[in-house]
Amino acid sequence: MALSSNDIKLAQRLLATRPEDVALSQAAERLAQHFSIGRRHGRRIRYEDSDFERAANLLKAAGISLERVEAGSTRADRAVTAGLSEKSGARRPSEDSVAIKGVAGAVVPTLNGREIVSESGCYQVVTVEMACRATCDVLMIVENLETFRLIDRYRWLPLEGLQVLVIYRGDAATSQADSARLVQERTEPVWWFGDFDPAGLGMAAQMPRLAKVVLPSCTWIESACMEGRRADLFANSLQQWRGQLDQDRRELIAEVWGLMSRLGLGLPQEWMERADALLQDRSADSFNSYERGQFNSVTVTSL
Repeated sequence: MALSSNDIKLAQRLLATRPEDVALSQAAERLAQHFSIGRRHGRRIRYEDSDFERAANLLKAAGISLERVEAGSTRADRAVTAGLSEKSGARRPSEDSVAIKGVAGAVVPTLNGREIVSESGCYQVVTVEMACRATCDVLMIVENLETFRLIDRYRWLPLEGLQVLVIYRGDAATSQADSARLVQERTEPVWWFGDFDPAGLGMAAQMPRLAKVVLPSCTWIESACMEGRRADLFANSLQQWRGQLDQDRRELIAEVWGLMSRLGLGLPQEWMERADALLQDRSADSFNSYERGQFNSVTVTSL
């Protein structure tokens, strides 16, 4: 009888832990019935020293390692273990991955002495450890993938003179946990650029070292919200985030939350690309100031 991957994993676990018994399972029952490894007692399978010896001989005869491949191993680790699928118990190939980029036309961060990709529509995916080696002044976390990919189109962003490392918040392909770990392991001020809605602001409030909630001017936001009439975007996440936002006394959160609550409307991040139309009216001192080594916590970027 051919051994299934579950049979193999159970036999290896028996050798590693030498339990007195295990819960009844298909694999445990097959090993007991077909290979005399263990004896059934109710809903348990019990083992003696001779059962562990038979389990070892079974694996040896099949040319399979007696030792388990550790959880979280790569598919390459699994692939060289006879009898096991390369997918069985292996970590996702995209694990430990963060999407980063620079902004075309701005001071581009570097990684290992080379500029990080900044072309429109492009980004690069690296490990958290590698992203920790990038040089920059500010981390800017972007909530949505389209805006992240096309960040150079948002020409109103307050990037002048700064090396801004743009980081995608993450999704099913690049884990949010990995991007969060990158932010935790670095020390630079954090800017949050996301949707103008309770969820977006709530996520901003959870960022460590939060220095700025990046938005166009209050005047533009109010006008765009009235045009878009996205009451649903405000209401959908209101219950989840209202308590936290009501209690947050930081000026950089309270100012945006006050405007959002007064409007009762939300605005998708992608709409903010249109704020570029106001560039022609921008004065030389219109951006919030930022000095290397210290940052301004004023919330809304004025145009």
